[in-house]
Amino acid sequence: MAAFNFPNSPSTNDVYTANGVSFKWNGTIWQRISASTGAQGSTGPSGPTGAQGAAAGLTISTSAPGSPSAGDMWWDSDSGLFLTYYNDGNSSQWVELNQGPIGAQGAQGHQGAAGAQGAAGAQGAAGAQGAAGAQGAAGAQGSDASISNNANNRLITGGSGTNLNAEANLTYNGTKLTLTGNSASPVVEFINTSGSANEGDVLKLRASGRGAGIDDTDIFLITNNSDTRTFGVSNAGTVNTTGDIKMATGKGINSSGIITATSFSGSGANLTGVSAAAPYNAVINGEMLVSQRGSDWTSVGSSAYHLDRWYWYDQNSSCRVRIRHSADSPDGFHQSYRVNVTTADTSIASNEEVKLFHKIEGYNLAPFAKGTSGAKRFTLSFYVKCNKTGTYVVEMYDRDNGRDVSGSYTVSNTNWNRYTIDFPADTTGEFGFDNGSSLEIMFWLVAGSAVQGGTLNTAWRSHADPSSATGQVNFTDSTSNEWALTGVQLEPTTTGTASDFKHEGIAETLAKCHRYFYQSSKWGTASGTGYAALGINYTGYQTGAGNWIWVNVYFPAVMRASPTVDTSDQAGNTGNKHSIFTSTGGQRTNNISNYHTSVFRDHCTVSNYWEAKYGVQVSGIKADAEL
Repeated sequence: MAAFNFPNSPSTNDVYTANGVSFKWNGTIWQRISASTGAQGSTGPSGPTGAQGAAAGLTISTSAPGSPSAGDMWWDSDSGLFLTYYNDGNSSQWVELNQGPIGAQGAQGHQGAAGAQGAAGAQGAAGAQGAAGAQGAAGAQGSDASISNNANNRLITGGSGTNLNAEANLTYNGTKLTLTGNSASPVVEFINTSGSANEGDVLKLRASGRGAGIDDTDIFLITNNSDTRTFGVSNAGTVNTTGDIKMATGKGINSSGIITATSFSGSGANLTGVSAAAPYNAVINGEMLVSQRGSDWTSVGSSAYHLDRWYWYDQNSSCRVRIRHSADSPDGFHQSYRVNVTTADTSIASNEEVKLFHKIEGYNLAPFAKGTSGAKRFTLSFYVKCNKTGTYVVEMYDRDNGRDVSGSYTVSNTNWNRYTIDFPADTTGEFGFDNGSSLEIMFWLVAGSAVQGGTLNTAWRSHADPSSATGQVNFTDSTSNEWALTGVQLEPTTTGTASDFKHEGIAETLAKCHRYFYQSSKWGTASGTGYAALGINYTGYQTGAGNWIWVNVYFPAVMRASPTVDTSDQAGNTGNKHSIFTSTGGQRTNNISNYHTSVFRDHCTVSNYWEAKYGVQVSGIKADAEL
């Protein structure tokens, strides 16, 4: 029997007959329409086993499957036709498999027996609302109501104009009474029309922009009828005032009971009787008030302390400077650290450095929270006056962890200017909570090429020289150059914004400085009758050696550490010297060396052993516990 060879691209209702079977193309498949059956032939010999064909797929659906392969089968679940996707070597089409003709309709069967009762179904949805009933009969006439000023639970109604009619704006929920207004009028207003601004005169809650003298950010106001006195809090958190706010005497404000606020912004410094919150300043003697060592140093060419807590550092420089405790200062200050070049250095060696240090011990750095997730920014502010224009570098050095960061400021004129350098927070490396030098602030004035490589380092890093002072101008290139510093403040911040300088009295500053250095007024000078300590031998005049007298000298403050001590005698001789009494009349012998000196953080003990004496006098003392 020849294989089926269906025509390519058939049209609807085309008929194809082969092997006694006819098919009609319905637009989608070749549908079998007739069949003839011949006599059964004898069984032929078995042919060879063919190659394994691809697995045919069976699809049950109402439409032909997309992208079929030869041999795929499809049962049309709508018509009940069973088809295969047939390839005759020339084309592939869906072909109905052998199926007998549809038989005649059979007779209807007998009615079956009734089934058992099913379970009750779920409750159905509620039906639609029925029509309204007829109007009921009118009730009996009620008695007239009355409202008195003393009635409870009454509703505010009636009136004329705007005198009443508050019911639309007044609500009570059992807990809170609420008044609501509109953009054109106050919600609540208590007015004393006397025109004076005393206690209870006026309380107004207004909408934004209501009335003259009220800015659009005001959300709460205390004012008189003409809006001449206002108090407002803006959305930005600032306080705006025009005029005065007064409270009656006896309210605990001050002796007169009056607060006067002509300018109430930011710190509140202009609010009478209220002090502004002071920032934390880690710098000691930042406004240069204290200078125990002197006031004028000429031809300085080495490293040393001069003004208290400020260390002049000179490495390999050929310059010479004059350092003074100067009265030249910006408004609001009285002293400055002033440097004048007296010997110029125009050729800077690679390893040359000149800078001013301020060293801070670890005990004073806890507010910065360095090395923690809550680390704060290091916001440094200061005043500088300088006639050498250019870029100047300030470096922060974390000595505890070997980390540094730098910033810069630009001098463009010869006036006093305030500068702020905001150093970033550092979550790496905590400061030690101890009395060591944990943080050093360095004001650079000369920087050799060894510290001027690359871009200025403005992020915390492990300390490395090449970019510590990049861009630093040579301040010492002319003997006409001057640089002065004061108002130095280092504070922890979250925004990098510097606060106003925290001023303090000289006694407070001096007490802080005494932790690091103390020098009595008589040290190194002829004391006359003055002395730091005196010891008397009351057992009589001693003619032989081997007699002891001890003298205790107490410092004005407990020092940072046991200091280095130097004493001076009545004649001003230094180098751990004292005077002795060699007669009952009080004749002194000077330039006597201390036999032994014991030093503690709060005092030292000076002893004399070999000299014949009635007594021992220590006239002056210097104790140094600087970082």
